Amino acid sequence: DGMMKDSHAYEPYEAEEVGSVREFPIGKHSGSATIRYHLGRMGISAESGVLRDLLPKIREIVTARKRVLETYELKSLYQEAVCL
Repeated sequence: DGMMKDSHAYEPYEAEEVGSVREFPIGKHSGSATIRYHLGRMGISAESGVLRDLLPKIREIVTARKRVLETYELKSLYQEAVCL
């Protein structure tokens, strides 16, 4: 979440300055703002309670897999969470 609030605290220069694009991976350090951002890009408006439930699951999965979550995997987890 901090990266989304103030990228200068984490990056010495803008990603665009070197021809790159800033990305927000879905990993074990992701917070609710990052999850909300990715869901929002898929047209999903998640409630805070759902995000609160998703975060521990996401952290458990990415820690076990030792890789970030893909957006389609996040969508699947979200759909499972709201259907329960």
